[in-house]
Amino acid sequence: MPWEIDGARYLMSQYGESDWVRNLRAAGRGEFRRRGSTEVITAIEVDGDERDRVITMFLTRTPKPFRRDFDRRPGATDHPIFRLEPIT
Repeated sequence: MPWEIDGARYLMSQYGESDWVRNLRAAGRGEFRRRGSTEVITAIEVDGDERDRVITMFLTRTPKPFRRDFDRRPGATDHPIFRLEPIT
C-alpha cells in the first residue's frame, strides 16, 4: 500500500529485492489499482534524503508488530522505495 507524504505517494518494499521491485524498476511504470479504479503511474526509485524521509515516516506510523520484516533488514538500502506519479 502506498504512503502519502507531503502530497507525494511512495511505495516501499519491506522484503527487499522482491519480484515486483525488479519488474517495476525494469518497466518504470505500472498500474495502480484501488477500489475498482486503475491509474497508470510512473515509478521513480528514490534514494538519499528522500528515501530516509519515507523510511522515517514509515517507522513512525507503523505499529511495531507490522515492522517485523523491515526490522530483519534494517539498512535503508535494503528497502527499495518508489515515488508514484500519475501519467496524464
